[in-house]
Amino acid sequence: MAEPDAYYPNLQRGILLRENRRVREAVPFFQEAISIRPDEPQAYGELARCWIEIPGQGDKAIAAIDRAIALAPAVSFYFGLKGWLLICLHNYDAALVAVEEGLALDPNCLKSLNARANAYTKLGNLQKVEESCHRILELYPDNAPALNLLAQALRNQGRWKESRAVVDQLLAQQPNDAFGQANAGYGALDVGDHLRANEHFLQALRMDPHSDFARKGLVASLQARVWILRLDRFFHRPERNKFVATISVVGIIMVVGGVGIFLDHLLPGVGDWFMGILLGAWLLYSFLLILALFMGNFLLLFDPLGWHALTKQEKTQAYLPATFLAGFTAIFFYAGEWIIALSLLVAVGGFAFSVHFPQIKDRWQLWRQSRNEG
Repeated sequence: MAEPDAYYPNLQRGILLRENRRVREAVPFFQEAISIRPDEPQAYGELARCWIEIPGQGDKAIAAIDRAIALAPAVSFYFGLKGWLLICLHNYDAALVAVEEGLALDPNCLKSLNARANAYTKLGNLQKVEESCHRILELYPDNAPALNLLAQALRNQGRWKESRAVVDQLLAQQPNDAFGQANAGYGALDVGDHLRANEHFLQALRMDPHSDFARKGLVASLQARVWILRLDRFFHRPERNKFVATISVVGIIMVVGGVGIFLDHLLPGVGDWFMGILLGAWLLYSFLLILALFMGNFLLLFDPLGWHALTKQEKTQAYLPATFLAGFTAIFFYAGEWIIALSLLVAVGGFAFSVHFPQIKDRWQLWRQSRNEG
């Protein structure tokens, strides 16, 4: 066993590795520190932070933080840390229980307050998020996590102007805050300024390449520029949108069908035209829906930014519709159905151009701005 005075060197080395995201390398140093001083809670808390970053090790993280709490039951920080760990494990209700225990010990504990705001964010309780963030900002006016969560809560309530004001306040104080840059990107996206949104998301990813919040924002910004991808975003929104869309389409079908049947009694043959329009509209709706759901990420592969924003899994899924399209096109060519095969090629080319067109427009806008400034 190492000498007792080796506890802090092991602890500090582990913290340095963890802060540089080398959590697997940090684990042995924390374990060594624990073996030297098994009654010190800090090493258990740091070990828990490492375990939570390693897939499948959530139980070990909770066991480690529980040991830290057992050793320091009067320290609110460890309850707040347990809340954060439970949030990472998607156990939000249990996280709130741990956080409230910590706040009962110290109502001003920043770790517990931040964990509470985060848990309410995950649960979608936006009013509680606001209350929690305002409580933090009363104590710590420049706290970046609270400002970011408050901006996010305001934006999700449709209070975009207030959200942008909070983000502006944050970036004026801390321009290198990656979460704040991503929040600014979402604010720009809300008003349709995709060029500025891209800049903020890219800036956030430069500061924190592992930020999934910024990466998803960049993908959303790229998708919002193309009409077919906006349809994809619509059908990935809450269930009420799918319900409203489905009811609307069914309602239109019933109305048009009813009008067609009525007119067919007055003017025989007119009903056939109406039924043809009805069938065509239904096929177009189904085609666009299927195309949007299955080809959204495929179209982003044509955009250099989209290529870098998509994960490996999303890229793999994006290749599936491309494979099917290539297969169908080859079959039609082989069968001598030249018109259908060429139509498919033209459609894919048109969609590919629709992805590139906003980028061309953005470049044209930048060129005009630079020319006017010059």
